[in-house]
Amino acid sequence: GYARAPRILRGVKQLDPGSYGVVREGRLAEAGRYWRPAARPREISEKDALPLIRETVKKAVSSRLESDVLLGAFLSGGIDSTIVVREMREAGAADLHTFSVGFSDGEGYDESPWAKKVAALFGTKHHEQIVEGDEALLSSVLSALDEPMADSSAIGVYALTRHARKGITVALGGDGGDEVFCGYERFTGVELTEKIPKVFRHALRSLAPLVPNTKGYGNRGDRLRRVLREGWRDSVEKLLRWQAMSPPEDALLLIRPELRPTEDFPWPLSLEGKSPFHLHEILQANFESYLPDDLLVKTDRMTMSHGLELRSPFLAREVIELGLSLPKEGLLKGRTLKYWLKTAYRGIIPDEILDRRKHGFGMPVHLWWRGKLQKFAGERLLDSSSPLWNHLGREAVQALWDGHQQGNFDAGQRIYGLLVLGHWLRRIAK
Repeated sequence: GYARAPRILRGVKQLDPGSYGVVREGRLAEAGRYWRPAARPREISEKDALPLIRETVKKAVSSRLESDVLLGAFLSGGIDSTIVVREMREAGAADLHTFSVGFSDGEGYDESPWAKKVAALFGTKHHEQIVEGDEALLSSVLSALDEPMADSSAIGVYALTRHARKGITVALGGDGGDEVFCGYERFTGVELTEKIPKVFRHALRSLAPLVPNTKGYGNRGDRLRRVLREGWRDSVEKLLRWQAMSPPEDALLLIRPELRPTEDFPWPLSLEGKSPFHLHEILQANFESYLPDDLLVKTDRMTMSHGLELRSPFLAREVIELGLSLPKEGLLKGRTLKYWLKTAYRGIIPDEILDRRKHGFGMPVHLWWRGKLQKFAGERLLDSSSPLWNHLGREAVQALWDGHQQGNFDAGQRIYGLLVLGHWLRRIAK
């Protein structure tokens, strides 16, 4: 759901993260990297690693508390934001305000009860905003994106920031913890499938169509189908395919036939010095794709649209270099993600927080397109004057919309992506 740097406009270039550029006479004369973290395991014992993790995170948080204006925290109730709030308290942050959003639509989307628990635990002044499918909110989010980026959680970040900006100007958040300490379930999926002989992984593909549709947060039926369908591929490619809104082969069918590429779908990601370790290889791939091109773009655009500065202690250089250098057993033990990070804070943060299953910041857009925002989305998506039809086939998009409305499949994220693209095409055409 995001465009890889240098983004989507032909002729526009962008410096990679950790890079510098030298401009002479109005032109980019020189560019290079000054820092590129490498996911490489080092030898370190659990006994030595745990206090080092706590101390490094503690310093990263405390160094980000300096502010001339009121400072607060984004709090989801997950592990990373909970650690940040705890360390803010330990560093002496007084009159600490925390902010979260909740959802009244969709089973399993609302994390706000967990945020309340953490706020009560650390005695913060907590503020909560319930987000519902709202035309004005969605229009504001689409306008705040200066390029097409189809991560629907931007809606939640926008609403959260708008809510928080009424009281604070600077906030700390937990972004980066999953990337640095191995927090995504897809990492577990890669590791598990790599243990299966490739010939059997190929055979499992035939089982994917048999998996039934599921409802509620995360659409676990669809996730299982993707694991079965893509598990035979190399580790980095299947990681990227699992991140995609839909298989690229399906996405290409939306493009007008005469515009479809004739070559295989290219994954625009090149890793220098691939790691011999599967887990660290996918950490590197995720760190150099999803983090800078989706997560940080989304939070930057949404927070700065309200003039709020978001600081991410888990993306401090020292934290990144430590996390990416931990051995496999410190990152993933069995199916337990962030193993040493959780162990480092066990006894400090309640087990019910540490042992919660990973919960992303998902939006129930699939329900909104069938309910509160059906008319809004349908009129914009299927508008006969839409610039989408310069690139996409109207019948294919209509079939996608109809199939979603009839409940044949969940196309919620794909529909959001098409709405974002259509809005952006209209803007650049003006």
